[in-house]
Amino acid sequence: MGCMRVSPCELGLEAARRLEWLLPNGLGGYASSTVLGLNTRKYHGLLVSSRGNLERRVLLEALLEEVSVGGDMCCISVSEYADALDSRGLQYLKGFVNGVTHVVFEYDVKGVRLVKRVQAVPGLNAVRVFYGVRNDSGSNVTLRVRPLVNSRGIHELNPMGRDFKTEVRGGVLAVECASDSMLFSGEAMTPSADGCWYRNLRYSAEAERGENSVEDAFSPGVLTMSVGAYVSGEGRVAVASAGSLDEAGGMLGKVGDLKPVSHEPDPLSVLAATGRSFIVDVGGVKTVVAGYHWFEDWGRDAMVSLPGLTLVDRRFDEAEVVFARFIDGMRDGRIPTRFTADGPIYYDFDGTLWMIDRLKEYVRYAGLERALRFISPRWQRIRGVVDVYSRWVENGLLKHKSGTWMDALPRDNAVEVQGLWYNALNVVEGLSILVGDPVDYSGLKADFESGFMDKYWNGNYLDDCLGDSALRPNQVLAAALDYSVISDREASELMEVVEEELLTPCGLRTLDRKNPRYCPRYVGGVDERARAYHNGTVWPWLLGAYAKAAVKLGGEAGRRHAREVLEPLFNRLCDNCMGSINEIYDADEPHTPRGAVSQAWSVAEILRAYGEDVLGGRP
Repeated sequence: MGCMRVSPCELGLEAARRLEWLLPNGLGGYASSTVLGLNTRKYHGLLVSSRGNLERRVLLEALLEEVSVGGDMCCISVSEYADALDSRGLQYLKGFVNGVTHVVFEYDVKGVRLVKRVQAVPGLNAVRVFYGVRNDSGSNVTLRVRPLVNSRGIHELNPMGRDFKTEVRGGVLAVECASDSMLFSGEAMTPSADGCWYRNLRYSAEAERGENSVEDAFSPGVLTMSVGAYVSGEGRVAVASAGSLDEAGGMLGKVGDLKPVSHEPDPLSVLAATGRSFIVDVGGVKTVVAGYHWFEDWGRDAMVSLPGLTLVDRRFDEAEVVFARFIDGMRDGRIPTRFTADGPIYYDFDGTLWMIDRLKEYVRYAGLERALRFISPRWQRIRGVVDVYSRWVENGLLKHKSGTWMDALPRDNAVEVQGLWYNALNVVEGLSILVGDPVDYSGLKADFESGFMDKYWNGNYLDDCLGDSALRPNQVLAAALDYSVISDREASELMEVVEEELLTPCGLRTLDRKNPRYCPRYVGGVDERARAYHNGTVWPWLLGAYAKAAVKLGGEAGRRHAREVLEPLFNRLCDNCMGSINEIYDADEPHTPRGAVSQAWSVAEILRAYGEDVLGGRP
């Protein structure tokens, strides 16, 4: 994993502008850009704050830096405008390191070595930037840092009403705009308020996605530091904060040293650290961010992700808080599909059934005594799931209208929802014995067992929906569950078909290549991408169920196969966002990463599958 260190000037402009980094702050906000420091997305920014309902706002876009060596001014930043690309800074950018909790830019400017270290401040909407200078040039050096600020939601560009007010207050550069305020302070750095607008900044990734891609940003002033000739190890810290002056002052102070950082991290350790970034604090309550940069907390994603993000690391406190957020928010037998500014909304059918399965896993990991303390006060809600869902049973099967994880498709009576329903009946029966309130669902189970395979098995694999024989990966979800009516013989047959037609090094295709609806690449405008989203596009999280089914059916041989299937992703942790796994990948080679650059269930299911199915760590 030496790819956690790269040389942007050797990579070249086009490759470097597609390699991103992301530092979450534990609140749902983050610092993120490319290894060039060039923002290519409207979602990029050094300070993207998150308010109590995961409302993310771009406050600090970037820092534009110039280094003066003996009076010769050198721009070390890379900027793109609607009509021009200023790549002068690329020649000076010799190294970039992703240190998991921070990132480091290493510059060499005419004999002056400059290190910039960026760290999102845990638990605060703030970013700390350390500038270290080693000057062997024999000339005096001046560093000028110009912030580019904004005041908008992450999905917006150029909103109305961006009237910035700036002033210098006791060595702090203060910026206000509507409901947003920012403070810039620096240890021994002198601020100046000379506000100006930078017009027509261009986000190339948004242009490729068919989105609006040009906007204006405001510069409230400049932070300046000077160092003398032959200075070794001179350092300054600059802080941008959406909080109070006291918070900004408390974050000042020298950070580390100037020695080059060398990282050869273990991929599992990198993924585990990334996994922790999805557990965030929202108004004092823990939840799971489904993905960065734009996803909020979704019930289905949270439940699928919980084992890999919390249970395999025995982080039971966090698992319980997340479970509680969704179980306590249940209405009419269903957990929230997602939370909005207006409150929770409910429209999926599978998220609640995933919750039931994950409670089983929680009991397995946490042990009976602890699990009972958590489950018993919530038992009636949990039991109520079956009471509600059983109203939708017809001829033994759960009848429903769409509401699946493939939300871009109409999928009535989906195969994985059927499998999750049967699994839930068995799990709730087992939990009822543990809590001392036994229930009997033998009739519901018998009706399901007598009809499911007859209606879904087509001789080679399972139909994706009742009457729809499209070859999709959802049957693997059903086969991997602990409680399944699919025999080992039939499960092995469908796994062979899936391996042949859907398996890729990055995940499972969502549709086989012979289908006329198959889309090989997730590119173009909104409508084009929507067509491809679940019609071929590869999803890494599905490898979790594939690995589990392989071990379930094949024992040690299946375990070896699971390792072979999972490990290629470890070699792609620097394909797009360093240290993470994307939401989706193109269906055809070279399987270009797409969608959200860091997705919770992509990371979580690989962590879970490797820990449980490959290493045998499931209790």
